Amino acid sequence: MFNCRDPTCQVSPYLLWPFRVEVQHTTGLLQFFILLILIVISLFDRICPYAHIFLTSTSFLISSFIAIGPHMIIAKSDLYGVKPFTSMVFMPACVSHITSVFLLYRIPYSYRCILFTVDFVIFEILLSIFPVYGATPAQSFLSYQLTAVAINLSFLLVLVLFIDWITNYERKAENVCNVSFKNEERDVEMMQDINKLLIENILPSSVAGKFLAPDRPVDELYARQHKNVCVMFASIPNFEDFWSQWDTSRKLECLRLLNEIICEFDKLLSKPKFSSIEKIKTVASTYMAAAGLNEIEGDIDESDLIEENGNPISNSYVTANNNNSVNNRPTDFNLKMYRNATMMIEFALAMSQILDQLNRDSFQNFELRIGMSVGPLVAGVIGAQKPQYDIWGNTVNLASRMDTHGEPRKIHVTTDMGELLRRGGFRVHSRGKINVKGVKKPMETFFIEIDSKRNSSISNVSNHPSN
Repeated sequence: MFNCRDPTCQVSPYLLWPFRVEVQHTTGLLQFFILLILIVISLFDRICPYAHIFLTSTSFLISSFIAIGPHMIIAKSDLYGVKPFTSMVFMPACVSHITSVFLLYRIPYSYRCILFTVDFVIFEILLSIFPVYGATPAQSFLSYQLTAVAINLSFLLVLVLFIDWITNYERKAENVCNVSFKNEERDVEMMQDINKLLIENILPSSVAGKFLAPDRPVDELYARQHKNVCVMFASIPNFEDFWSQWDTSRKLECLRLLNEIICEFDKLLSKPKFSSIEKIKTVASTYMAAAGLNEIEGDIDESDLIEENGNPISNSYVTANNNNSVNNRPTDFNLKMYRNATMMIEFALAMSQILDQLNRDSFQNFELRIGMSVGPLVAGVIGAQKPQYDIWGNTVNLASRMDTHGEPRKIHVTTDMGELLRRGGFRVHSRGKINVKGVKKPMETFFIEIDSKRNSSISNVSNHPSN
């Protein structure tokens, strides 16, 4: 159709003239050079990203000649023998190029306004200077042409400005919403992390996971039965005397010192060696902890009784005899309970060493009085708004009684725990039978000396070499 030479084809020559072969060659050559220039500019943009806005604006203005270039070629061509026709035929191409400014959404809004304003001026001038091809237009037609071009492009300019402003406003509002949403999401995640940290400080990690579960019923009661737990009550009996000898103005210093002692005890729990020990609470100067609350049911082997230095825990405190090997223990020996008991003794000795160091630093003479018991108990969480993890049972009561009836710098243990440690190879001293509240008959209890520590125990073992 564009190369029609058949005289029988009834098509207006006015519309086909811009597509004549000689004009198409020139137009194609112009478009080729324009595309080549745009490719070169894009390469410069890759090399120099700091000039991105300038190069993008230049590319947009140069690309306007793709729309208005054929108009200039026709206006400068030989139109002899061709009946005149208006330059308004290129109005759609100009409109398309002006609206393409929406593709440049990454550059600022003010730059886009400048670009399609310059575009508008170029098209207005060129379409008005050459309003008709092939003839000199009459004054009335020229006035009509200028008015039509000005009105069309002016309305288009206003419309594009408004649409671009609305688009830019919505994009900014969306960005603000996205930023606000991300900030809220970050705040929520931070609050969740803080809540998780607080819950894990109040509750054991295994229990905290259940309370943080989203599908957990709010009114669900958490309580678990544990069989082989070792409970410890460690108190500083002479702290009350220290507290009472100071007036009200110095009470705060006393609390600071007690807080420092408790914090140092808490730091021990962060060691992998004492990962099986859970702090339950502190009451005044009494520190309560339990070992074996978070262990998984199942068999354990002797490797669970290995210290950080590679030696069995029991070897540091065992009696000097040849039957302290794990292989020589009775078949009914409760290895889980023994592990928890020895771990708690290790923890108590570490607490004593820390307290001795703090005594030297603060010129005090605080002493630990420790009571321990092993056996079954119930652990659970009470309270909904302010949950508190606690343990209940005869094992807990006996450990508290051992502390109450104990002596400074000694670990006071029950009959069951003393027999367990003795069968495991520990050196324990019988205190004899004493009356304990809650127990009908006098019960035999045992002492483990804190002052002996592991040096004397190791020396005793070395004096009796094994076979």
